Amino acid sequence: MMGKFNISEKLIKIKPYVVDKTNYSVRLDANESFLAFPEELKTDLWEALNNVMFNRYPDTDSTELCMLYGRYCGIDPKYILAGNGSDEMIQILINGFLDCGDAVLTLKPDFSMYKFFASLMGAYVLEYDLGEELEFKIDDFVRLAKDEDVKLVIFSTPHNPTGRTISREEILYIVDKVDALVVVDEAYFEFCGETVIDCITKFENLAVMRTCSKAMSLAAARVGFIIAGEKIIENFKKVKTPFNVNALSQAAAAIILRHPELIKSNVEKIISERDYLYKRLVEIQKRVDREKFQVYPTKSNFVYIKSSEAKKIYESLKERAIGIRFFGKNLRINAGSREENDALLAALEEIL
Repeated sequence: MMGKFNISEKLIKIKPYVVDKTNYSVRLDANESFLAFPEELKTDLWEALNNVMFNRYPDTDSTELCMLYGRYCGIDPKYILAGNGSDEMIQILINGFLDCGDAVLTLKPDFSMYKFFASLMGAYVLEYDLGEELEFKIDDFVRLAKDEDVKLVIFSTPHNPTGRTISREEILYIVDKVDALVVVDEAYFEFCGETVIDCITKFENLAVMRTCSKAMSLAAARVGFIIAGEKIIENFKKVKTPFNVNALSQAAAAIILRHPELIKSNVEKIISERDYLYKRLVEIQKRVDREKFQVYPTKSNFVYIKSSEAKKIYESLKERAIGIRFFGKNLRINAGSREENDALLAALEEIL
């Protein structure tokens, strides 16, 4: 008799995160930086990688990396922990700070990994629906957190995928009013400049997440951070795996963080292209029916569009080897180089 086993009910219910592996000539679907790792730093990078001791485990505390990030963001490194991308930070938070059956509150839509990891560990996920007009009513949001006895509140700002922000005042109001851990994902912080990172020692229930993937051209390295007060950091250490950030990623991120002026220059270039893309998309919007193409203002490195013909646009662009993100009636397009943006815009003109 052959052995057998049953798949867990929670796994049956969960849909895997599917990555589009199409070989696009213009890729504007992943919110990456269109800028390569700075050419002037590649000699330093090769030297740093050459000095990595491949036969030894990496620094388990990412000491130098956290020190450099602390200098970059103006926070004492004792309040910073590094991780294998923001995804790992989210997973550790949910696994360590929640029990099965606890309630988690996020936004709808928002970064899918919040709901994915929460569902996987058996948490009850509540989604505050922003609706067609993307309205965020703070009192309703706080009331929902209180009524449902939520243990974790987690959301992104600038918001993925809409590009809108929740203001600093609103965030601090939420932190003050709820009896829950509030995690603010500031993955796109550099493109708007507004943060609550300076408040992590004022509120014991506030944590901020950051990444090197968006503004620092390091998506391949998978380096993220959690920044929080002592209570959160000390308990986070209990559930963080040792040696979680590999030595190659630590070395690469350290190189770019030693040059904040280059990060600032790159951010300015990305914002310039985002503004160009947004302006040109608005021009297209003015020439077509509002139901057909509605562009939302953005504070991130991408633009969000609502369209009754979203699927047609997505598939038509795909036929032209141009990749964007498709969410039912909505589309998300991250800013590319001028050549990439112009290729996209020319294709949209044809399609619409």
